[in-house]
Formats: sequence, C-alpha cells, structure tokens
Amino acid sequence: NRMQKLAKVPLLIGGDFERGASMRVSGTVKYPHQMAFAATGSVEYSRYLGLATARESRALGVHWVYAPDADVNNNPENPIINIRSYGEDPSLVAQHVRAYIEGAKSDPANPVLVTLKHFPGHGDTATDSHYGMPKLEVDRGRLDKIELVPFRAGIAAGVDSIMTAHIAVPALDPTGVPSTISKPIITGLLRGELGFQGLITTDAMDMAGLAAQYSAGEAAVRALEAGVDVLLIPSNPEAAINGVMAAIRSGRLTQARVDASVRKVLAAKVKVGLHKSRFVKTDELADALDAEGAAEKAQEIASKAVTLIRNKAGLLPLAKDATACVLLLAERKGNSNGQAFLDEMAVRAPKIPTLLVDPQMPAVQVPTGCETVVVGAYAQLGGYGSDNAALPGQYPAIVKDLVKAGKQLILISLGNPYLIRAFPEVTTYFTTYSPAPTRSGGGAGAVRHRPDDGSKSGNRRIVLQITWLGHSTFSLTLDSGEVVVIDPFIAGNPSFPEGYDFSRVDIILATHGHGDHISGIPELASRFSPNVVANYEVATWLAAQGIKNTIGMNIGGSVTVGSLKVTMTPAVHSSMMEEPDGTTVYGGLAGGYVLHLADGRNAYFAGDTDVFGDMALIRELHAPQLAVLPIGDFYTMSPRGAAIATRLLQPHEVIPSHYGTFPVLTGTPEELQALVSCKVLTLRPGVPVTW
Repeated sequence: NRMQKLAKVPLLIGGDFERGASMRVSGTVKYPHQMAFAATGSVEYSRYLGLATARESRALGVHWVYAPDADVNNNPENPIINIRSYGEDPSLVAQHVRAYIEGAKSDPANPVLVTLKHFPGHGDTATDSHYGMPKLEVDRGRLDKIELVPFRAGIAAGVDSIMTAHIAVPALDPTGVPSTISKPIITGLLRGELGFQGLITTDAMDMAGLAAQYSAGEAAVRALEAGVDVLLIPSNPEAAINGVMAAIRSGRLTQARVDASVRKVLAAKVKVGLHKSRFVKTDELADALDAEGAAEKAQEIASKAVTLIRNKAGLLPLAKDATACVLLLAERKGNSNGQAFLDEMAVRAPKIPTLLVDPQMPAVQVPTGCETVVVGAYAQLGGYGSDNAALPGQYPAIVKDLVKAGKQLILISLGNPYLIRAFPEVTTYFTTYSPAPTRSGGGAGAVRHRPDDGSKSGNRRIVLQITWLGHSTFSLTLDSGEVVVIDPFIAGNPSFPEGYDFSRVDIILATHGHGDHISGIPELASRFSPNVVANYEVATWLAAQGIKNTIGMNIGGSVTVGSLKVTMTPAVHSSMMEEPDGTTVYGGLAGGYVLHLADGRNAYFAGDTDVFGDMALIRELHAPQLAVLPIGDFYTMSPRGAAIATRLLQPHEVIPSHYGTFPVLTGTPEELQALVSCKVLTLRPGVPVTW
C-alpha cells in the first residue's frame, strides 16, 4: 500500500506463486508442487489451485501470477523444472494448464493475470538456466507434438501472459541465441504463428543463461527487439533503462515499439481493476490467506497424489507387528524439512523408532532388531556430484548398504519421483512429488494408516501397472504383486512383443470365447495354475479341456479373486469355442470387466464390443476412471463408436485396444483422440505404464 501510494500510475505487482502464495510467502497454505496435482488423477485440483492462488494473490496486493508451469518434463535429468511440471505427457500437462487458467479466472472479485512458462518449453533440458544456457536440440515436428502443446492449450483458454525461457532452440532460431532475445521465436512463432497477443515477459534477466552472455543494457534492448513487453529482474535495472533509452535515441529501437508494450502493460492494469482501486484491504487479509477448507484441501491433494511405484515384497501398508524403524534423510545438516514426516509417523506408529540423518554422516547404525527400514528421502530438484546421483553426500551408499545387508527396505521419495532410477535394486518405493511439509504427512500415511481412519487403503493411491501385449491382451500388476492377464492371445498374435515372457500369473480374465481371447489360457494355466474367470459357458468348456481353478460367472455378478474384486459387464459381441475337429461350441454372452481397486478407483475393460446405450449405466454403477475400449472396426466398434462410448462412460482416460493386429482392423488411436476431449493413452506392446 505504501508503494502504491508513492506511485503516480498504479503499480502492477507480480508474484512467483506456482504453489500458491506459499512458494514465496510464509504463513500461507502450503500446496504441493504441480506434479503432485497431476498424480491425483483429477484436473479439478488444478482448477482449485488457480482459484485459491487468485484469492491469495489479490489479498496480498499481487495482480500478476507467474504460474502455471507449462513445461513438459520429459527429461528425468532436468535439474530445474522436474516436479514443477505437471508431468511428461503433453496432453496431461495441457489439461491441467487449462484447468488452472479457468480456476484463476473464475472469481470476478479476484481478477489476476495468469502466466504460462517457460516458452517455448524448458522440460527437456539437463542444464539449469540459472547457471548456464540450456540447448533444446529437437526438430520442429517434435516441438509441435510435445513442447508447444500446453502453450497452444493455454492460449486457447485465454491466458494473459507468457514467460520466455533463456534456452537456445536451433530448430526455431539457428543463431543459437536464448529464446528471450530471439525474434523468430518471440515475434515469429509466439506472436505470429500461435497468435498470442497478450503480455510477454522475460524470465529473470539476472540468470546466467542470459546474463553471462550480455550486459544488462544489451540484453534489455535485444529482448525488446525480439518482441518482449516486460523485462523481469534485470541484473542492473539502471543499466537496463539506460540501454533502452540509448537505443531509442540512436534509432535502434523506435518510440512506437516501446509504446506498443507500454499500452499492453496499461491495458493489463485496467484488466485487473487497478484504475478503480490499487490498495489492499488489510482487515480482510487474514480471512483470505486462511480461507475455510483451504488447508484441508491442500492435505487432500497431498494425500491423493502419493503414488506407489513398487511393492514387490508386499511390505505396504506396513504390518502392525513389523519390526521396523524409520530413517529420515534430511536435505542438509540442520534442516528441519522432515519434521512433519517424523511427527506424523509418531502419531501413526508411535512404537517405531525414528532417526534423523544428515548427508555428512559416513554411516548409519540401524537399531537392533530392525528388519524393515523405512527411508524417507528429501529428493530435491537437481543432482549432486558427477554421477548425477539423486541424493547428496553419503546417502546413496547408505541406501545401497541397507539393501546389501538384507534389510527389507521401503524407500520414499519426498520430492523428485525419478529417485528410483538411482536405486533399481529397491523393491518397495513410493513418491510424494513434493517436499512441501503437507506432503510429508501424506507420505507417512501411506506407510502406516491410523486404525480409525476409516478407509480401505488409507490415503495412498494404488498403482496399477498396465502392459499391453497387442490386440486385446493385457498384463496387469497389482500393488500386491499379483499379476492379472486379460484375454491371453500369445501364439499367432502378430502384435505380441517379441521376447516377452510371463514370470507370474495369478488371475486370468476372459471376456468371451474366441481364439484370439482364450487361446493362451492352456499355456498359462499349465505354468502358473491361476484362477481363470469367464462366463459360465466358457468356464465350463475350459474345465472340460482340463483347465483347473475356473470360475464361471455371469453378467452383473461380482467376484473377489485374491486381492482383486471384478464385476462382469455386458458387451455386444458373439462368443464361441472351436473343438479340435472343427465343430463350434456356444460360448454364452460376451462381456467386459470392471476392476475395483482398493483406493476406490475403477478400471473398465470393455472386451470386444460395439457401443451400446447401457454404457451409461456402467458409468452410473461403477464410474470408471479408466476405460479400455476396442477401436479397430470390422469385428468391434470403430474410433467413432469408441468416442460415443467415451461420452457415455465419461472416464478420465481411455486406452485403445483391438487395433492394428490384422489388416481389417483399421481404426487408430489418433482418430479416437481427435474425437474426444479426455486423454487417450496409446500404449506400445510390452512397455508397461502405471495408472
């Protein structure tokens, strides 16, 4: 308020509020990093953060929010973007970017300017632009498919501002200068090709990616020449102003060029209402920063984001009688970042001993009798040391020594999810995606749940590992370690990945009785003796062929096999089996399955089917967040039919199946994605993904 009173023209105040005001202002609600929001599986949380950030910003007198981050973090070695990004999938990043913008603009009482950063994309870099100039060496086609997707989505959603990156992109500007001062990138691509007419701001101009190459005055002039409107944090503000004035006097910059940017800044001030009121109502500040339900919402997001990546030994959740201890690897000596995690563990498991460790400790003495060691690691952005280890000091050696000693190790990344790449031998691992204190409680909750928390699986989000094996065959690994195979078609399947083999099969689900869905059952049944679930006719026929452990059920029924509950759903398709002599046997009604995960999410595997109106009832009964739909046409529905099915089911994500195996199956995932607004996950045979 004092600064606004001194100014002749109302000041436009910006804030770097990627995690709400908590990123820069203490005592505010602590939201996790963006990647945690994406890990929840719901864009509504990003929409909420946009709304909350606008409220907090205006309460503090900030009008211009430097968020959200629109970078696609498709390089796990990225030392500066990492968990600040929504993730490595451009479509997913775009969905959250759009939701954030919509949320931030949803309250007329708190108008703010929203900013996408860092154009044209800082996600696939291995250099921190604070300390050097990264170079993104990819072709224009790759940029269109990955980096530019979220920016296009944000521009379409009406974003107010875009922040530039101090990175070189030779495919866009062969001179190799930083994007911030590149006219082909700023004026040619962003203004011209993408049609963005809002405010363009630089990233901080005191960062080495720019400042190490150009003086403050020269960098300022070059940025304005490129088409930038606002010069953010010049290394020497006075020199930057003098450089611009000298460029105008010499004719290098025209007055008209500068006036064009000034008009944009003035228009932005009007847009946020500064011409009507420039002062903060201090008596309303506390209520805005401690809004009802905000802290609870932050904790809800934190808890739902926790992702279990590996649980091969079935150690999670930790058994009540486990002889366990907890090691908390602090980021540095004297750092209290992990206290929230230790406090939460003390509440949830008061008898488990805990130990706070710092990077300078040469070794750690695990308490006597401790067979299971829970290691909570504050894995911040960036690597440490020449081998790009994900943890500092002696931490990597401590973790590896625990594994060698035969301890049952549970590794928790309280931050960077890519930590597991440094410890492939660890068999139990989950991540919280953020070191923010709220996140620590969520991590502790996934280790040991309070007996009275009233949930089936606490706050952790179960991870289903899905491997498509071509055609309609899927291998699913549950967090319990159990393996479920759906419609095994191995021999004769042109899309079955070469060299792939099963190491474990606990459950087989057959949707109907055609050879391209059940021919692999005898081999897997012989090797692993799994439970085989099918409709009554198919199960009876399989039992007659000598298959053991068959479970014959029917449409509408549910059964729990091992740790998995499944419900059989209708399908519109035929079903039959063929005897060795060529005669056919009626195979009952074709069906699909809804898999009910322990965290409350449901996955719908439709089997072979056309679209049918009762898919709306499947949505009403089961609300599947994931739908696996056939798209090949000829034997099943086409991409157009699958698009209508998607509208009826309303899943968050769709996985296409039953396409590309044979020439008549002509439907493609690209056709489906063009017809639907939700995310289409195109899997490669043999390559697992987690959901």
